[in-house]
Amino acid sequence: MPDGGSREFIPAFFVDVVEKGETFPRGKWPPHITLFPPLLAPYYNYYGDTMRGVVNTLSPFDVTVGEDDLFGPDHNVPVKRIQESPRLQVVHTALVRTLANLMHDPTYRQPYNPHITAQPGMTLATGDTVHVGGFSVVEKESGVWTVVDKIGFKGGNNVR
Repeated sequence: MPDGGSREFIPAFFVDVVEKGETFPRGKWPPHITLFPPLLAPYYNYYGDTMRGVVNTLSPFDVTVGEDDLFGPDHNVPVKRIQESPRLQVVHTALVRTLANLMHDPTYRQPYNPHITAQPGMTLATGDTVHVGGFSVVEKESGVWTVVDKIGFKGGNNVR
């Protein structure tokens, strides 16, 4: 994945509320569910407008935290899987249809395996329910990620 001064963005649902303009360094993200692989381009408002047009008819929903697992090329990144969620799959599929023409990180492949990367102090346990009312878009520039947009579902008041 490119680093340094390159720009890229990711749509992701954050378990805890993040605010527009909030920043965090690479590898220090709050717990989140990545909804689409990193897009290797700067973020423009019309991407947000396009994503809103695709997901604004979707209603908020809950997902259930699943079992512990290990991800990454060396299977050494602890995660909590998300139990099967057709509604989360609908969001991912809508974003694939919307963003697939943009260059994205080729190390991410189907099938989509939603998960939350474990962070120190994370209190989510298997069986916990998390309400998804929308998602945030984070953009990386010069190694720092910034929340640049928030996109809600129809009637959603839990845009993270």
